Amino acid sequence: MKNNDLVTIAIPVYNETRFLQSLVEKTVQLPLKKEIIIVDDGSDNPITKRILQKIKDNFPQIKIIVNEQNSGKSTSIQSALSIAQGEVFVILDADGELNPSDILNLYKTLRSDGASLVSGARVIKGRRQFSFSHYITRVAKYLFGLSLYLLYGVKMKDILSGYKMFYPKDLKNYKFISKRFGLEADLVTASVKKGGKISETPVDYFPRNYKEGKRIHILDGFEILKCLIKNSNPLLILRSPAITILLCIIIWFGTLFAYNFAANASSTSDSLPNNFTAVSIIYSHRLDLTNFVPYFNKRHQKSVVIRNSKGKYFAKTPIINGILAAPFFFVFDKLHNVNHVTADMFLQKDFETYYQSVGKYYASFVTSLSVVVIFITLLIVFRKRALAIVGSLSYGFASMVYSTASQGNWQHGPSLLLITISFAILFSFLKNRKGRGIPFLFISILLALATLIRISNFVFFAAILIVLVFHKPYRRKLFQPAVVFISIVAAWEGFSWVLGIPGGYSGEILRSIQNLSLNSIASAGTSLLISPNVGLLIFCPLVIFGFIGAYKLIKNTLFDRKIRESPIVIFLFVCLLSSVLLFLFNCLWWAWEGGYSFGPRLLIEATPVFVFLGAYASGMFKPRLLPVWTASFAILFIYSVFIHSVGVYADNNDWHERYYTNEDERISMAWKTNPNILSYYVFVRKVYFVQKIITYEKKLVIRKDFYYFDPVRLNFKKLATAQKTLQF
Repeated sequence: MKNNDLVTIAIPVYNETRFLQSLVEKTVQLPLKKEIIIVDDGSDNPITKRILQKIKDNFPQIKIIVNEQNSGKSTSIQSALSIAQGEVFVILDADGELNPSDILNLYKTLRSDGASLVSGARVIKGRRQFSFSHYITRVAKYLFGLSLYLLYGVKMKDILSGYKMFYPKDLKNYKFISKRFGLEADLVTASVKKGGKISETPVDYFPRNYKEGKRIHILDGFEILKCLIKNSNPLLILRSPAITILLCIIIWFGTLFAYNFAANASSTSDSLPNNFTAVSIIYSHRLDLTNFVPYFNKRHQKSVVIRNSKGKYFAKTPIINGILAAPFFFVFDKLHNVNHVTADMFLQKDFETYYQSVGKYYASFVTSLSVVVIFITLLIVFRKRALAIVGSLSYGFASMVYSTASQGNWQHGPSLLLITISFAILFSFLKNRKGRGIPFLFISILLALATLIRISNFVFFAAILIVLVFHKPYRRKLFQPAVVFISIVAAWEGFSWVLGIPGGYSGEILRSIQNLSLNSIASAGTSLLISPNVGLLIFCPLVIFGFIGAYKLIKNTLFDRKIRESPIVIFLFVCLLSSVLLFLFNCLWWAWEGGYSFGPRLLIEATPVFVFLGAYASGMFKPRLLPVWTASFAILFIYSVFIHSVGVYADNNDWHERYYTNEDERISMAWKTNPNILSYYVFVRKVYFVQKIITYEKKLVIRKDFYYFDPVRLNFKKLATAQKTLQF
């Protein structure tokens, strides 16, 4: 664009007196090739008339248009546009709130940014007047800015600013919607609708109140909103953040519904102590489970608690899980009229089944939230909505997240939520190289909590530190988060030691070290990858795309340092290293098979990073091979969803109880083929079950229906119903 463009400056006037003459004089003195048009919109103030006549006499080059009656600001600007000769058009209000010299800043931004419209973002100067009208204006500015972002995906700090500069040719034949103060929104949305770029630049603002002549009112907000809505079109709305927010809501409610759709609640030696700890906190205000020991003895479940030196019993799993679950349990109980529960009541009624279901609802609640976080993170990182939808569905239904994490109060649900939020914050931190390290502090806090839930989660923070230490822009910001992470973990361990809480992983770490050998590591690693009963590639074959993404990542960045420094690549290297470290950790763990669980349970936390790596791989395929990879993905996705649906509706530990009687024979269990766990539930037993909670006023019924699957007719036949009733 040339520097000698003719700039048309339109000044709408209605009964302005105080600043009109001085404003025009300052405008005339601007070092700019300009055309000034004043539009008198039916002023009936004689002082205004005299000032305009004086301006006409002193500055004959200024064009003055006189409207017979007051028609509104928008009509005045349209009148000016009809006779404007300039290549650039700018609106300057005559009320003295804006500084004419800022026209130069607007013009400079228009030229340098390649924008189609530049708006002045008002910055208060001089005496700050915090009257009620200014608070209303400020709130309106944020609300309409938010509406613009939701409907059009355009971020503006001050959409209501009267300072707008644009090219008149871009609005040729455009029919304005507004007549009064909706003009600003009208101009912005019209420009966005034509695919133009919107820029903002700071301008001085000298606010006035209604006593001083301010005319915009609350009712004008409806006209502004009308412009925002009417100028939108289906394509813009489909690309808008409003649709993204709607998709987040749909994904959350959809996964939450699917996870709880008549599904059984898994009960294990991990989920039981978490449930009982939450109950003990709510009703006994205690962290220990000593009061429940008679019930555990009766139910032959002594292994779920550990006795400390003072004779108290605590959950064998880290009690942080029960603490995090307690608020959800409390709310759920209140909604179901459960007001008080004691340990003795468990001996009289089957409260275990009820709280088993509550734990399942809690797990599905936090897990479905992690699905939404995965969707948002994929959208932020890869900027493809379809990819984000497919990735989040793969995470939520084609992995152990569906069959295990969402089906019982293990440690995995809250663990996954903390990890996914941490990775979402991590990418924003990497993207803002010059930003503060505050997001990284949040990451260290979240991952410290995740580590207290499952010790293996420390690998995610370790991976972040290892990767970022090789990148200079982030190196200085690592020390403080590392100290915070270590301090939180150490403080909790110290707190547990003072209170005599024995639960945790210290004993299991020692046991893992004692059983360590190269042969055991190799056997565990091979089994975790390809064995028929706990193999990752058997239960979650979509991880193949994660492996491809890891290969492509290394290949594309091995000899290109510039690419290695990009935020996305750094983020993906953190994902890659996290998955490797987590896999190695579980190969070293004594109970690498995950006990009585469906599939490789201990690798669930690697699911988010495999999804990110798989999403990266999706953009690396050659166009001619894309249909083949798409078909392969669809087949593996359908297979995976089916497998994990079997885990949800058929697995009740029956296979483990039959064929895994000796827990020291982990390798034999992993490779057993006659039958393996999948063929047993699908082709041998063929029994599926669903569980429902039915509530009445003071009665709660837990019903379980059993169905037989006929593989020939492909239908289900109801076998029996088991029902338990609790009365409060």
